[in-house]
Amino acid sequence: MNAKILLLLLLFTTQLLTAQTRIGIGTAIPHSSAMLDISSNNKGFLVPRLTQSARLAIPNPTNGLLVYDSTSHRLYQFQEGEWRFMLTNESWTQADTRNWIYSSANSIGIGVSAPIEKLDVNGRIQARGNVIADNNIDAGSNITAANLTTTGNAIVGAETTAEGIIRTYSDLNLDDPNATVQLQSLSVKKGFFQIAGNDFRFGTNSGNLTGDVIFRMDNADVMTIDREANINLLNYSVQEGYVTIGWKLCRFAAPNINMLPVMMGLVPADGSSNGWISPFFGISGWEKVGTGKYEITCSFGITANSAIVATPSEAGRICTATYVSAGKFKVETYSRTGTPVDCAFTYVLNDPLL
Repeated sequence: MNAKILLLLLLFTTQLLTAQTRIGIGTAIPHSSAMLDISSNNKGFLVPRLTQSARLAIPNPTNGLLVYDSTSHRLYQFQEGEWRFMLTNESWTQADTRNWIYSSANSIGIGVSAPIEKLDVNGRIQARGNVIADNNIDAGSNITAANLTTTGNAIVGAETTAEGIIRTYSDLNLDDPNATVQLQSLSVKKGFFQIAGNDFRFGTNSGNLTGDVIFRMDNADVMTIDREANINLLNYSVQEGYVTIGWKLCRFAAPNINMLPVMMGLVPADGSSNGWISPFFGISGWEKVGTGKYEITCSFGITANSAIVATPSEAGRICTATYVSAGKFKVETYSRTGTPVDCAFTYVLNDPLL
């Protein structure tokens, strides 16, 4: 009897020593890499279930401790000094064709405890490849990229810097009371476009003392403006480089005084229609009313303040020009002896108050 008891004790001790190495439940040969190997065809492994308060009350939890929180219905592990719940497929879905998971309805926050967008990042976003947007890009700070392509709107609430080409297939809107497009060379500001109230400004920046504003047409410089407000037209060929002004040319100190001729023209000696008037506005024309006597009419540009100069087109002739009435003046041509003679003449009429 004592021998049988001793044999049982030896067997129990052997089993206990084996159990301290590996324990198998449902299997006679636990895996060599596991301290506990549970095997079953119809049952699972159930970790301890604690309420939230009981979980938080566990004294000195160690890293890797697993519990199921019955209050929040989440599986928690203790990691690096805090409880962290494990993600579930209620919020995340495994892709069928790619090795990643995604959230179909909720938001992701990085550095944000309460994300308000699908992806809410508090900090910089680094992309090693392309960032492609099929809709709007809204930025409250800087966007830095080699190429920025969007089929929607790119809306930036702060400064935008481009070191390459900006290409748009729709409108490019700068909606700011002081919107400025700044042009730089090697980080030095050279030129700009700017809205100032209702005014539109463009030109060179402060400190750019030698730069001119140059207008180009067909890849050729046609006009320049320098710092001293000198305007140069760079075409010198016939019928090129002339300036056409609609009405007045004024000095800065006298903005209401017209420095341009109101009208000019050529009247033939016989008073025929072979002459010309410029500009031909309103009711304008001329008429030979006697020997060496001509009347010129213009409904818009002859007043008592008009200064009229007439010059004969033939040598040895004299011209006089006299104001007749509103819209009319006369020119008389004479020989050197004072005899009225027919003679072609040109004239210029100025009126600074028109």
